[in-house]
Amino acid sequence: MKSIREAAGLPAEKWYTTNDNEGINRWLQRATGKGIKMCEFVDKYNAIVQEQQQQVVLAITGQGEYRLKSVYQHLQKPLSV
Repeated sequence: MKSIREAAGLPAEKWYTTNDNEGINRWLQRATGKGIKMCEFVDKYNAIVQEQQQQVVLAITGQGEYRLKSVYQHLQKPLSV
């Protein structure tokens, strides 16, 4: 609603949907499971974050399944031993 968007400080003329938010919610439910306790969710979500951080490190060092886009190749660093 326009009045709610204005009260939230969002541009009134800009169309806003919750599709992105709902997409993230669906992804989280698939990744962690539905109906789990909060402490279990936090543990699973923490494991997901740690895995993603590891994938970033691997991409920066030219390892793993992901590669940096060509515009970011200058950020690639060799793996130090």
